[in-house]
Amino acid sequence: MPTDDKKQWTIMVYMAGDNDLNEDMVKRLIEMRSIFDKPANRIRTQKIGLCAYFDGDNPMIVTKQFNFTKGISGFSSGNLSRGNNSANPLTIKEFVSWCVNIQGVTAENYALFLSGHGDGFQQTSFLKDTGSSEFMTIKGLKKILGEINAEILHSQKLNLLGFDSCVMNTIEVANEFKDVAELIVGSQGYLPTTGWSYENIVNNLISLDSQSKIGKEDIAAAVVSAATESNKQYSELTKRSLDMSVYEPSETKFAAVLTAIDDLAQTLQNAIKSQPNPELESIKRKPVKKVLLAAHWKCQGFLFDQSVDIIDFCENLRAECFGTMFQIGTTLKYAGIELIDVTLDGNENISEVDIFSDISVEDKEKYTDVLETLETLKEIARVSLVLSKKVDDCILKCCFSGPDFQFSNGLSLFFPWSKTTLDMVKPKMDDLNFKSSKWLEFLKDYLVETCRPTRQLILENKMTLLGYKLLADKSMFAEFAGRVMVNPPPKGLVDANSQYKDYFMRTKNFSLEDVNFCPK
Repeated sequence: MPTDDKKQWTIMVYMAGDNDLNEDMVKRLIEMRSIFDKPANRIRTQKIGLCAYFDGDNPMIVTKQFNFTKGISGFSSGNLSRGNNSANPLTIKEFVSWCVNIQGVTAENYALFLSGHGDGFQQTSFLKDTGSSEFMTIKGLKKILGEINAEILHSQKLNLLGFDSCVMNTIEVANEFKDVAELIVGSQGYLPTTGWSYENIVNNLISLDSQSKIGKEDIAAAVVSAATESNKQYSELTKRSLDMSVYEPSETKFAAVLTAIDDLAQTLQNAIKSQPNPELESIKRKPVKKVLLAAHWKCQGFLFDQSVDIIDFCENLRAECFGTMFQIGTTLKYAGIELIDVTLDGNENISEVDIFSDISVEDKEKYTDVLETLETLKEIARVSLVLSKKVDDCILKCCFSGPDFQFSNGLSLFFPWSKTTLDMVKPKMDDLNFKSSKWLEFLKDYLVETCRPTRQLILENKMTLLGYKLLADKSMFAEFAGRVMVNPPPKGLVDANSQYKDYFMRTKNFSLEDVNFCPK
């Protein structure tokens, strides 16, 4: 086994290219090799070692591993077979062992970058391997990373875990890896097929070598800056967008985030509960539902607008709450009732501010329902501020390039527009720790409460259905749709034209009940 001097960092790039990303990954490998094959660069990178794994889409070609620390002379492929399955978590473990134990690229710190297809919590195409028709699960990756830390890195956490894959910076995914990595870098949105610019990344890493100590924050920042900088020229010409962020998934910080999500979910769920009195329905629930829908609509979305940036959603939710409170307060003012002003600059202790302190007992009794609505909006504003602050505490660096992700802040949360999408995702979410979150319970109620009734039901409620002809047959369309959304394709990439994707992308919360009837 080679006996290299122990470095400060060993960076391992795992390229799952047995798919349509093959050609782009080859280009990235060539970039890395051309840089490290220069003796001057190898001399300048005494503190950093770089290894790479590449499995292409040709079953006749042997899967390759590279030790770029010594230039092209470090090339090795003899221990790998044709048709290697890059979607098998064990393959990642074998690659890391090859880097550390066989090649002897040992270090004080370790970074692992996973490059390939990604789909966040959906888990239908993560690190897709076409040859085996398999993909990797989040649970499978988590398990193997735990084994790598315990057996190969001698009970040391990965210092940096990178996802050169689409939509992996979600709270649902992040919650799985808080025990295996100190920092995680990735994207909330979709990445271009070219992925990260490893030429820029390596050049950034080389520039770090002059530092006496290279921290994990330095490596992560180098990756984020390189990726976003390389996209700028594309953004200027084509408006192609990209976001990148680094977050710290520490147990303490993430526990605070998850608690804040539960608090917001419980507050919102209580606020949209059905009221037995139709008048109270209009006074109490309608303003809250309007606030929620407006904030949801305005905020930064990802994954076909089925996930939201947590911080941006919270900021929009607070703005909508205060805007509605101002409107209600203005109406009360005309009735001679003055409220204590609560501005957008309020803090977490806003719930302790009695905005009704100047109102007489008589008026409080007279306008009880309206004042309760104001109190509810005030509480929603408070808990949303707490959540945005807790998430911001985890984010170390966030950058974007292009217009589509300009309100990204680092971590996103599943927030679909229709119950159809929620039903599709639930089986996948059940495999994750996030399944116990109160947020999913809130979504069930929210999507039922905001679902637009069938046209038939609306007409019946208006007593205008008389003289209209109904079709006798049941909706085969709805039956088929239910089958599609409950049983999504078990493996592989979702075809761009498939019904699965069409239903997942639904942004109209229409009922899928019996929809066949003729109004005339």
